[in-house]
Amino acid sequence: MAPGANSPSGLWQNIVEQRDVQQKMPADRLKVDSFFHPEPTHKGTDIGNFDAGFFGISGKEAEAMDPQQRLLLEVV
Repeated sequence: MAPGANSPSGLWQNIVEQRDVQQKMPADRLKVDSFFHPEPTHKGTDIGNFDAGFFGISGKEAEAMDPQQRLLLEVV
């Protein structure tokens, strides 16, 4: 369920008592390497390769967008 709680009532008790139950994430829980390509020039790292059609917007509309907004669309 959550660190320091095995049930919803245990979680609520931790909240009420303001317990700090933070802990390091186990290395085997999230395989970080699967989210990154070892080659930095690998397709997908350049915002100029944005696929406007995939998101249902025109090329002109994509060009007018803030590059950070295009990046946000790709990663969320």
